[in-house]
Amino acid sequence: MMTLWVGWLGCAARAGWAEVPPGGVDVAIVPGCPTLPDGRLSDCQWRRAVWAHHLYEQGLARHFITSGGAAHTPHVEATAI
Repeated sequence: MMTLWVGWLGCAARAGWAEVPPGGVDVAIVPGCPTLPDGRLSDCQWRRAVWAHHLYEQGLARHFITSGGAAHTPHVEATAI
C-alpha cells in the first residue's frame, strides 16, 4: 500500500514546527493570492512559486497543487502560479 503525504511546508516547516517525513512529501499545496489586475504574478505569488521551487529542489515535495480562483481579478490565481 502506498502512503500519500500531503504537507504544508511553509513557515511551519522552516521553523521546525512541522515534521517532514523522510524523502519529503508526495504533494504540497501552494495557496493562492491575488494576481495583479493585468494578470501578471503579484509579489505574493512570486514568493510562493519560488518557495515551491525551493522545496522541489531540496527534495521536500515532489508535486504541487496550486489553489486560488478569480476572486479579486478576472485571472485565476492557481493558473497564474
